[in-house]
Amino acid sequence: MDRNTHPTQKSWLVHGPQGCGKTTHARAIADAMGLKHVFDGWEPGMRAPATDHLVLTNAEPPFDPFVRRVLTFDQALARADTTITLCRECRVTRAVDNGTRLCVDHQFMSDTYERYDALKAEGHQDFQAAVMAGLADPDF
Repeated sequence: MDRNTHPTQKSWLVHGPQGCGKTTHARAIADAMGLKHVFDGWEPGMRAPATDHLVLTNAEPPFDPFVRRVLTFDQALARADTTITLCRECRVTRAVDNGTRLCVDHQFMSDTYERYDALKAEGHQDFQAAVMAGLADPDF
């Protein structure tokens, strides 16, 4: 089992200034921490989900009921194997995957093209037809 996951994972709070990338990279951070859900826009005084949530806020501490399960955006990003640097495609400073050096948008495009090429290599002439046949993820 990954060192960041537990059978019943308690929720974690990630805080950082508005526009720093919390929402953009929430899924990657939640996945890296073994959390199933993301709750964006939490403010002190609001009820917070106790388990399986990555909770995002741009509020300032204190963060009751979160006492020990609090990370800055930079700390959380480090767990998701991403870095803030130039995307090799768009040349904009963003959080990028450490392996591909692509931002979220370009990583999605790259994955889509790889999936399309793989389906063509398997003899499927039409990506949409492959989706209809259940050979490709329709949400991809």
